[in-house]
Amino acid sequence: MDGYRAVVPGKILYRGGICLRKLSRGLMVVAALGVLLGGGAWADRRHFSSPHVVVRGTVTGVYAAPEEGAEMVTQVITGEKLVVRKRSGNWLQVEVPDGYTGWVCARDILPYRHGKGPLDGVTHKVLVTAPVAGVAAGAGGPAVMQVTMGSELGLLGVGKGWYQVKLPGGQGWLGADAGRVLPVGAGPPRGTRADILATAQKFLGVPYVWGGTTALGIDCSGFTYRVYQVNGIKLLRDADQQFAMPEARAVDDPLPGDLVFFSGREPVSHVGIYLGEGEFIHASSGRGVVINRLDDPYYRDRYLGARSFITS
Repeated sequence: MDGYRAVVPGKILYRGGICLRKLSRGLMVVAALGVLLGGGAWADRRHFSSPHVVVRGTVTGVYAAPEEGAEMVTQVITGEKLVVRKRSGNWLQVEVPDGYTGWVCARDILPYRHGKGPLDGVTHKVLVTAPVAGVAAGAGGPAVMQVTMGSELGLLGVGKGWYQVKLPGGQGWLGADAGRVLPVGAGPPRGTRADILATAQKFLGVPYVWGGTTALGIDCSGFTYRVYQVNGIKLLRDADQQFAMPEARAVDDPLPGDLVFFSGREPVSHVGIYLGEGEFIHASSGRGVVINRLDDPYYRDRYLGARSFITS
């Protein structure tokens, strides 16, 4: 099917057979459907004179090197704008919004053209707040694409229970319960501790994926990064960076919503969100997003302390 990319457990299939990538079991994405994205031609080397590109599908891996088998260091999601640094074959080295520099497959992105981005030419946007939401080709129709929490889509119109949204290269319809409307240029309002806990618990059961940042598969710091992002708090991407951020206040007795940190193979190698009453929620490499206790011997022996970014 032209203009289609499917990710199924264990594989990604691309038309033309380039940028083939094996992903962790359980990661499932449907992305870049031609019916939504205008059926445009796949990106090729002729299109990348622009210094910026946008993510065309649901989620795209960012890799440490432009080659098969390279480590996935993070992910980018629908509509995110990336800065192009250089090209190597079918790969682009990009700087991504979470601060990483890495390599993306050219077929996963579209050239950014001024005025044509998903937030260009509109006054308001929809911030996706559901872990994963379907986008339909028409209001009330079946989902033909997925978007994930944190994606920002231009608002084109409002129907009964639906938002008409602007996508990279096209448009679609998103259920109104899957997002919130904000002015373009404004971030989400700063969430309360209760808001952060409610967002975090939406991820329970999500599988662990190294470098993941979405409810299709996530790692520990990608989890805290995403939960805080949609609650108006910008974190750095990695656990050690979050631990050392100057905005972070060291606290002896964490409150619900604060971050708790642990040692491991690195001095700071794991992070979760404190729930209260000795429990925390985190993306475990063995079990995905789960709840554990701080007094569990494994975590008690590795506990480094808590940091608070919450002022209320």
